[in-house]
Amino acid sequence: MPEQTLQAQEKMETVDTLILGGYLVTVDEADREYPDGALAIRDGRLVAVGPTAEIAHRYEASNVINASGKCIFPGLVNTHTHLFQTFMKGLGEGIHVHEWLKVVTTPGILQMEPDDFYLSAMVGCMEAIRSGTTTLVEYMYPNPRHEMGDAVLEALVDSGVRALLGRSVADIGDNDGYPVTAYYADLLEPLDEALQDCARLVRACRDRGEGRVTFCLAPPNMRCVEPETFAVFQEFARAHNCIITMHTCETARDDEIIGARHGLRAIEWLEGLGFLASNFLAVHCVHLIEDGIRRFARNDVRVSYNPVSNMYLGNGVAPVARLLEEGVIVSLGVDGASSNNSQNMLEALKMGVLLQRAATQNPGVMSSRDALRMATIDGARAIGMAHEIGSLEVGKRADVLIADFYQPISAPYYNPVSTLAFSSSPQVVDTVLVGGRVVLQDGQVTALNERELILRAQQAGRRLALRSYGPQVLELCPAIAAP
Repeated sequence: MPEQTLQAQEKMETVDTLILGGYLVTVDEADREYPDGALAIRDGRLVAVGPTAEIAHRYEASNVINASGKCIFPGLVNTHTHLFQTFMKGLGEGIHVHEWLKVVTTPGILQMEPDDFYLSAMVGCMEAIRSGTTTLVEYMYPNPRHEMGDAVLEALVDSGVRALLGRSVADIGDNDGYPVTAYYADLLEPLDEALQDCARLVRACRDRGEGRVTFCLAPPNMRCVEPETFAVFQEFARAHNCIITMHTCETARDDEIIGARHGLRAIEWLEGLGFLASNFLAVHCVHLIEDGIRRFARNDVRVSYNPVSNMYLGNGVAPVARLLEEGVIVSLGVDGASSNNSQNMLEALKMGVLLQRAATQNPGVMSSRDALRMATIDGARAIGMAHEIGSLEVGKRADVLIADFYQPISAPYYNPVSTLAFSSSPQVVDTVLVGGRVVLQDGQVTALNERELILRAQQAGRRLALRSYGPQVLELCPAIAAP
């Protein structure tokens, strides 16, 4: 009997995957780290987190990832991007955001076909994964061609990434200084038809999203929405248990136009409409004034900070330090590839910190650990998923980034968190898991023919540029004509 008891005690639990031997940064509430740490994964979730010696003694798996000499982090959460803009990288450089919207993104999106949406999203997702992103918020522009949403959904599923598929709805044109027809007019549709398509996409994500893709509502900005429609949006969000995300105070235009129309500051107006709430993810917030910061704090609004895009378009610097002081949850985003030219979340980590330090002339105003939390657990909080992702804790989804810092850009490294934020590039991203599934291994995308997809995207992008902008685009972009 004692021998049988001993055998029972020594019997190991079987899991799907073990990750052993890495420097483990959990980003849990206690900021626990294990210099020789391990994860046990079963059915896509973490069943054990802790020292390798303990976990290797308790669990066995057919798939064992040796992370010795590497560092293990939660997968990064990108709370704002426009994947269709992958086909518009580098176009419209050096012009103001409103002119850029008029001459680059809107003409391009009007000419895109379903396969263009699919390929642009696939390439964007592959780039995101290569920078350690496991979750992203895709923000589609308004579009009455409903098949476009299906194409993006298909790409999100095929790529293996976790995502919120944001579908934009606008019921008035922007008309803030140039004719409506030059902007969203060709992308508008009746509100009831747009919301019907949103409800259809909610079901499509549930049925085809493999448990990784869910829906969110994404009005373009407050200037393109009738006042009474904001209540409709909140009613839809409650009915379908989704968040709402919107470009907010990216430039001074929101305050100018809302002030002219309604005699109020933009955030004051939104609060009066009852729109500010914890399910609202406000994007950019560069021109958020002190009064708006306090209104965000008291209504538990979440923010997506997009430092690289804000610099690229010359919009300014979001008051992140003040938002954090007031207790507002701030996350990180990269924005679309046409207002950033990459989907690199590691770049956003570094620039996010440095931009705040430059703006405040205070090197201590924001740390690498602050940036990591924005890109992980606070990103998860911002999209209502902190119970599922954002940290490496038992019961959560196994969304994992394994970094190899034995690279020229990182070596020698001393502190894993500061190295990830300040001395990294996609070169250091060794392995990425989403829900326990390996989507990047030894620096290579799994289950996809990456080279073939890139070649298809290059050819389709050239055709789109010529359709959208005419032969004159060759003067600014001579490579379009190259073989």
